[in-house]
Amino acid sequence: MDIPYPELAGILVCLVLSGFFSGTETALTSLSYIKVDQLIANRPAWGRVLNHWKHNHTGILTTILIGNNVANITASALATDVAAIFFSSNSIPIAVGAMTFLLLFTGEITPKTVARAYAERLALPLMTLILVFHYLLFPVSWLITVTVGGLVRISGGRTKTHDRVTEADLEFIVNLSKREGTIDADKQSMLNAIFEFGATVTREIMMPRTEMVALPVDTPYEKVLEVALNSGFSRIPIYEESQDKILGIFHTKDLIIPPDEEHRENFLSSYIRPPLFVPESKKISEVLKIFQRDQQHMAIVVDEFGGTAGIVTMEDIIEELLGDIRDEFDVSDERLLAMPDRSFMADARVDIEDLEHLLHIAFPEERDYESLGGYLIEEAGDVPAVGWSHAAMGYAFQVVEADANRIIKVHITRLDSSAQGDAADDDPPTDAEPKATAVGE
Repeated sequence: MDIPYPELAGILVCLVLSGFFSGTETALTSLSYIKVDQLIANRPAWGRVLNHWKHNHTGILTTILIGNNVANITASALATDVAAIFFSSNSIPIAVGAMTFLLLFTGEITPKTVARAYAERLALPLMTLILVFHYLLFPVSWLITVTVGGLVRISGGRTKTHDRVTEADLEFIVNLSKREGTIDADKQSMLNAIFEFGATVTREIMMPRTEMVALPVDTPYEKVLEVALNSGFSRIPIYEESQDKILGIFHTKDLIIPPDEEHRENFLSSYIRPPLFVPESKKISEVLKIFQRDQQHMAIVVDEFGGTAGIVTMEDIIEELLGDIRDEFDVSDERLLAMPDRSFMADARVDIEDLEHLLHIAFPEERDYESLGGYLIEEAGDVPAVGWSHAAMGYAFQVVEADANRIIKVHITRLDSSAQGDAADDDPPTDAEPKATAVGE
């Protein structure tokens, strides 16, 4: 019995080719478009080779699949001939069993595992070799690609797709990198702030009208100086009659040179600068562009009726990206303090979403307010007096400090099931507050 060396050599060559095609497919498909662009940029000499994959991946994949299938079928046919020589009675089952094992082990599992592990290192040399087969098999590859593409278009699909990296993809990568320890929490927070930046509107970050420091246009020099020193603001809106009629912005640096006696009473009218107005629904990314274009640092925020809703500054926008920026005039902003008796003392400006997260409660989804104070004013129908209390969601919210225009401070107490009906009769806490701890410290 002669040993069929040509057939055995042919099987070996086909197994090598099968492994080559399978490994190349895995190495190339394991590279994202971002990684391909990086390789092209970092290795210009290989750029032309990888550009074939980037711009004609359907044709390259077709070549790989044709080569792989031809190699597998040829190896199986040769194995059947060899088995017939050695095992005449059961040649086909033996050939099928042997080639199934060999093709899986040497033509699929092993090369694909290695290619995935070393995709970046192997992609360039493998792609160079694949181009040789691509040119050799081009007529067949082109015919199959055109035929399949036509069938896809007839069925309503698209033949040219591009895996564009979306914002959601980037956000997922950032959060995954944080979980895996690739980036720290501060970097994750900053990157997530960038993703949210484009969707944030001015209303969400502005200083509301009730907290604005603004002055009438006829305010004398001494009063302006006092307000500037006490507030620490470098820019102050100036109005006539009411804050709905803003005339301009005063820069406190103009206080350096005192006016003469005859101009002290009408001091502001000579120094106010034209105001910049933006609607409260405008995205802060657009407001930032306006600030940069007009070289402004403050804008008056107006509501849908043209009234003054508040002010927004360049610092407010930057803080959305970088977090709080404190200077020598800023005070501690502990808006929710945990008390020793397990109650909370809250600044009425605390954000509703923050409160939901910290207290594990849910405010109505349909709402026209952003803060705890806004919620209580809506429930009361007006600005409630000190001592007013409202029970909801398992908590009693009691106003402990307020003025004619706004709620300032709220005491929050967890209710027992038996106490919910008596919440409105609770006495407000005294001024002698126990030592508190800021939530989140």
